[in-house]
Amino acid sequence: MSSSGRGNTREIIASSDNLSVKLPRRVLSFPGFSLPSGEALIIAGPNGSGKTTLLRTIAGIYKPLKGELKLLAQPFLVEENQGYDPKIRAGELISIVSHLSSLPHNTLSETIRRLEEELTIDQAYNLKISQLSRGWRKRVLISLAFLSGRDLLLFDEPLDGLDESGVKGFLSLVRDFLITGSSRRGVILALQPIESTIYPVKEYLESQRLKVSQLNLSESIGVKTHVSER
Repeated sequence: MSSSGRGNTREIIASSDNLSVKLPRRVLSFPGFSLPSGEALIIAGPNGSGKTTLLRTIAGIYKPLKGELKLLAQPFLVEENQGYDPKIRAGELISIVSHLSSLPHNTLSETIRRLEEELTIDQAYNLKISQLSRGWRKRVLISLAFLSGRDLLLFDEPLDGLDESGVKGFLSLVRDFLITGSSRRGVILALQPIESTIYPVKEYLESQRLKVSQLNLSESIGVKTHVSER
C-alpha cells in the first residue's frame, strides 16, 4: 500500500499485525496498527499496559516472538532512562548527535535554532546530564530525536516532566517535523490517559491539519498476558 508521499493515499511507513513479544516472565500481545507517512500514532494506556515494550520492539530493542512488524523508516526512541554518560554536558551530547546526524547542514542548523526557540535547550548546554532536573533532561533527550535525522520518531511518555511551555514547544516541533522534510516521516507517542486529559495532544495536532490515530492498550498489559510456566 503506497503512494507518492503526501498524496491522498499515503505510504504506510510502520505497521504491525498479530504482534507478540516475550519478556522474562510473560508474553505480551498487541493489537495491530498502521502509520501512514506524515501522520502521528498515539499509543494510550496506563502504567503496565505495555506501551514501553511496544515502542522498544518497534525500535528493534526487543524481537517479536510472533506476528509481523514492517518499517519503511529508521526509528529513533526517546525514553526516560536512556544510558547517556551522566558526566557529559548537554551541549556536548547535542554536538555528538548533530555530528552523527544525516540531516543536511542547513536543515541541521535550522533544527538547532528551532530547538533553542521552542525548548530553550541552549540554557542547559553547560550543565552535565546528572545536573539537569527531570524536565530539562527530558527537553535534551527530545532534542536528540529531532537532530538524529531519523524519519520515525518514538517518544515514551514525552510530556511527563515537562512544564506547559515545554509541552507547547514539543508539540510545535512534532507538527513541524511531520509537515516538512522526507515524505516517509512519522511520529509515535506513548501517553498515559492523564497526559491526554491534561494536554489534549490529539486535538492539538488535528487542529494543525495533521492526521492522528490512536491505539488503546488495556490495563492487563497489552491485549493478552501469558505467565511463563518456568
